[in-house]
Amino acid sequence: MEKVRVPRPALFLWTLLTVGGLLAGLVLGSWILPVCVVLVHEGPTGLQAIPNDWCWASAPRWMEHRTGEFMKLGSGVLGLGLATLFGIGGGKLSHWLIVEKFRWMTKAEVERYNNSRPRM
Repeated sequence: MEKVRVPRPALFLWTLLTVGGLLAGLVLGSWILPVCVVLVHEGPTGLQAIPNDWCWASAPRWMEHRTGEFMKLGSGVLGLGLATLFGIGGGKLSHWLIVEKFRWMTKAEVERYNNSRPRM
């Protein structure tokens, strides 16, 4: 099996954009549902009442416990979905930047590298 040399800036860029996309999708997904519910029920003035734990949003305090649990579940599903989309988008953007924009690697080298890694 042939060892493919990957430039460090290319590996750093791929890691940064993919992991950054995953985290941004998780955080954004956790906020979409609580913000929409508060905007519908209380308007823009109610946005400051959304409790948060660091950067993750929770259900508003005025919401019933069971409804709040469903909101947390929905926010988690939205977060995972957006993390998947943003992670894939970050990977594709990094591929475009590495191959087309900065020309650190050719498309054939990237394909050889992807095929050289062990799969599950």
